[in-house]
Parts: sequence; C-alpha cells; structure tokens
Amino acid sequence: MAEIKGTTIQSRLEHIRDNYGREKESEAVSLLKKKFGNDAGGIILPMSWYALAMDDSLCLYIKELSGLPGESAYQELGRRSAASHMKFFKVALGAAKTPCEVIEKMPILHKSYVRGFGEMIVSESSPNHSILKISGHRETFRSVCSSNVAYIAEMCGLIAGVKVRGSEPRCLCRRDTCCEYRFEW
Repeated sequence: MAEIKGTTIQSRLEHIRDNYGREKESEAVSLLKKKFGNDAGGIILPMSWYALAMDDSLCLYIKELSGLPGESAYQELGRRSAASHMKFFKVALGAAKTPCEVIEKMPILHKSYVRGFGEMIVSESSPNHSILKISGHRETFRSVCSSNVAYIAEMCGLIAGVKVRGSEPRCLCRRDTCCEYRFEW
C-alpha cells in the first residue's frame, strides 16, 4: 500500500483488507486508479493532496461491502482512522487532555488543509459539550462529514479517556448553510 497517497486512504484500504481480504483491497485500489488516475498513486501524502471525491468513492465501496447503512459504515471508518492517527495527534495536540481542549485546537489543524475545506470555528464550548462549524467548503460528501464527526469524537475520547458522542445536526450536503458538528461527553 505504500504506493497509495494519504493516511486516511491507507486506513480505508487496511479496513478492507482486514475485513474483506486482499482481493477486495486490490479491487478497491484498481477502482481508485481507474477513477482518479495518477492522483491515486504515488508517495504517501496527507489528505490535502487528494480530492475528497477519492475518499468518498472508497467509503461508498466499503459501505457496499459491509452492508451497513451509510452513516454507520462511514462512522466506523472515521473511528478507525482516528485510532490509526493517534500517534500524530498526540504530538500535534500537545498538552490537550480534555475533549474541550482537543476541540479548541481543531480549527488550527483544519487550516493546515489548504485545499478548500472551508473555515472551521468553535461556535460553542462548555464543560460537557462543544460545537464546531465549518462553512465555505468547495467540496463535501455525506461520507466525509459522517466519518469526520466520528473521527473527531473518537480522537477526543482516546486522548481524554472518556466517551465522546458526535452528531451533525446541520450539513451542507443536506442544503444547510454550514456543517455543524456537535460533541457531548
């Protein structure tokens, strides 16, 4: 898999291999290369280097394989990616120990992806919940939003050692004016 760009894409492919076998993993890689050509191969790079449509295609493929409803499949992928990226987040988030502290740093991390993800702000924060709002994206997909909510909730929970629940009451994909991620613990 070293020829595939993106740690998130890699974690999706690992999920396929671990749950459905190497044949399905090879099928998924072929699907990506056929649909996205040269953008699908190369050195490992962060998600800012590939179109979100590539992640969406892989999420849809995994949803088909799993037989799970879309939201459930996408959330499982978000949790898995967060767990596989924990080493990075422990460094990137520094001294953050509570879900609030982790979420307060998310807009800074979000800005590092400079390819049209829109602006992220913490719109509300209290000792037991926080809300992130993202507006102005150039591209978005339900699979990406659902997995992002699960990803952030899982990351917060792993760092803080508490159960964090995430939801998305508003989403650009549902024609709302922004994506709103709500987290409670």
